[in-house]
Amino acid sequence: MRPGRDKLAPGTGVGRFQVRSLLGQGGMGAVYLAWDPVLERKVALKAIRLGQAGEVASTARFRREAMALAQLNHRNVCQVHDWVEAGGSAYIAMEFVEGETLSARAPSMDLRQKLEALRSIAHALEAAHAKGIVHRDLKPSNVMLDAGGEVKVLDFGLARLVDSASDPSAVSTDNVPHLSGIPDPARGDFTQAETAAFRADAQTSLGPEPGSPSQPSSWGEMTEVGTFMGSPTYASPEQMRGKRVGPPSDVFSLGVVAWELLLGDQPFPGEGQARMAATI
Repeated sequence: MRPGRDKLAPGTGVGRFQVRSLLGQGGMGAVYLAWDPVLERKVALKAIRLGQAGEVASTARFRREAMALAQLNHRNVCQVHDWVEAGGSAYIAMEFVEGETLSARAPSMDLRQKLEALRSIAHALEAAHAKGIVHRDLKPSNVMLDAGGEVKVLDFGLARLVDSASDPSAVSTDNVPHLSGIPDPARGDFTQAETAAFRADAQTSLGPEPGSPSQPSSWGEMTEVGTFMGSPTYASPEQMRGKRVGPPSDVFSLGVVAWELLLGDQPFPGEGQARMAATI
């Protein structure tokens, strides 16, 4: 049975996990709600969508994704629990987050809650970048909020290790945008006037373009030149051009998410990917 081609029926066993229902289609394949009888908890079981050719390479890439995510231990990142190969297929067992997406919750959020959510997303990205991981598909539907408002960034399905042949902890981050200085609404860092006037700063430097002389060469391993992966509405210019991407691309996407969340519209309106790419 091939994930992404044949649906797993409720009750199907995948390693030690028991499938309960289909949650949806992710960036690389189907995602199922499953039960872990050993630890007695729900998990999200993400199945790889293997192509007709290069299946070994696809599985290896999926395994690297699991390895990359397993290195992340942050309260605002959806955690990886296990990697399973069963029946010729591959799966990642991940933390199951019960709640709403940011896009669904946004209409009921006040300004302070929105700023707190953005700050949490920024911290999640900073933790990922410190491990040499780039999300590459950050958007409101990839951010979950539980009943208490806790943020979880999901679906690193487009993430890649910066350099799978080296220790990710050794990757240089000298030119990566630093996000830890983001003001904290809980500390009163924003006045009401400041929050009301909040705008995305289009002049903020996102660091050197990946592949430039001052950019660490390890960032160049992120993606293949000439391919576009991500969501056009939130993608950075280098993504839209099919160039190599790095952490600055995530920062750009976060800026678009912030614009939409705080202002209620999109900074680069347009119909169709080509027109949007030209605008960006």
